[in-house]
Amino acid sequence: MSLHPSQIVGAMSEAKFAEMMARSPRSVRETLFGRLNIKASSTKSILPKLHQKNEERIKKLHTKLAQVPGNAKNEQDLCSELIRNWLVGKNPMLIAAMDQLGVKHENGLTEQELDFIEKLEPAKVKDLVGALAGKFADEEVGIYLRFMKVPHLRGQLPAGCYPKDAPAALTDDPETVAAEEAPAAP
Repeated sequence: MSLHPSQIVGAMSEAKFAEMMARSPRSVRETLFGRLNIKASSTKSILPKLHQKNEERIKKLHTKLAQVPGNAKNEQDLCSELIRNWLVGKNPMLIAAMDQLGVKHENGLTEQELDFIEKLEPAKVKDLVGALAGKFADEEVGIYLRFMKVPHLRGQLPAGCYPKDAPAALTDDPETVAAEEAPAAP
């Protein structure tokens, strides 16, 4: 199941989202805050914590991004940019993935089109997940593979790839899968 970038961002843990925001250029962060009308709250403390306002804004942004409609192109593009900026710092995982897929790369980054990833056969997906799972943080593996639109992930990813409050569409729970795949009642 292919998810919109805002769904991927909205479903990640708060800690991972805060890490992602910290790696993003200020212009991207401020554009997202502005588009989603998230202003810094004024604290009444005489000596407010330096980062307290920003932490509050990041939590609000995380919540709002989970609700962004799939057809909100600008916000989806900004979420993609957030994920891409964060992934640049995940070179060891990118290197392992590119090596497993046989893609020429330089330190995990490539100029090659990667559209073929969306059409990988289940056996190749299993091999790719096997090359990444256990070697890198489960949640990060899940974010990366979903962002790259790797198909056939149901039942392939370790449980740690899902935040504890992940939406049903993200968890690959067998009951959810059965309900989604069941024919609609006449």
